Amino acid sequence: KYMQCYVEHVTDFTVKYIDTLLTAAKGKIDVVRADEDMGTMDRLMISPQMWRKFYKPAWTKAFDTVHKHGAKIWFHSCGYIMPLMEDLIETGIDCWNPFPPNVKDNDHDKLKIYRRGRIALDGGVSHPVLVDGTECQVKEATQKVLDIFASDGGLLIGPAQVFTRDIPPKNIIAFFETVLKYSG
Repeated sequence: KYMQCYVEHVTDFTVKYIDTLLTAAKGKIDVVRADEDMGTMDRLMISPQMWRKFYKPAWTKAFDTVHKHGAKIWFHSCGYIMPLMEDLIETGIDCWNPFPPNVKDNDHDKLKIYRRGRIALDGGVSHPVLVDGTECQVKEATQKVLDIFASDGGLLIGPAQVFTRDIPPKNIIAFFETVLKYSG
């Protein structure tokens, strides 16, 4: 009972906040970021049943408010979330970040077919390759993500997380050279 009450109060506050913010913005906000890390590398941190009971209705209300104002939802969730992906699409996410290839069930070939025409993707290039790989390996990993996803649209190519301090500058350059060559 306590959890239900808590989630309802947070949801009410969040929906009012988003509505007020987007009303004041008068159409000048195109994308709203939402974050909920709910998976480790190979399992969920919360059962699908519990997530559907408490969080899915909350996110749906918040995302409906964002969409009412004509903005899109850029949703960040690291780790294994595939058992909830259909639910997330139903809540209204427009873009999922980061879809790391080294996480269970994030097979890029299967994900391409699954998400086609449903959601955009942001990220995709393995963080371990960016940190520990050679320039050649970074170029190959970047090219592979581009080859799989770019032709259909809906891809914001990037690291499977963010560019962190532990990524050698030469690997960041190799990433961008590959992207520019592909798009050029």
